[in-house]
Amino acid sequence: MRLLLLATGFLALGIGSAAAGSSSFQRSCTDIRLEVDRRSVYLSATCDNGRGRQRGTDIELTGIHNDDGRLVRGTPGAASSFQRSCRDIRIDASRKRVVLEATCQSRSGRWRDTRIEIEDIHNINGRLQR
Repeated sequence: MRLLLLATGFLALGIGSAAAGSSSFQRSCTDIRLEVDRRSVYLSATCDNGRGRQRGTDIELTGIHNDDGRLVRGTPGAASSFQRSCRDIRIDASRKRVVLEATCQSRSGRWRDTRIEIEDIHNINGRLQR
């Protein structure tokens, strides 16, 4: 069963350019949320296809792990594993950037608030792509 988590923050409409680095999809997508289960994490949204139509789309968030209570990037393309040892997983989307936030357990068992920017995801003709 997947858990749906809605984005917080202000979302502005308008097609953004696909440049390396920060994500741009949040400028032309609404209803940004996470779908989380023990095996995978998907970023879902409703995006403008550039011709005035809205389309539901999603993309798997890969390569994110919990390293001693901190969200870190691992091997690109590898399945994310942070969701197995983190709670209160959420997404914060603003016009400039998208941040994954969570409370993650350290090796000593303590819980830490942590965050990592979601990079290089763009809206290409109504589909979330890298």
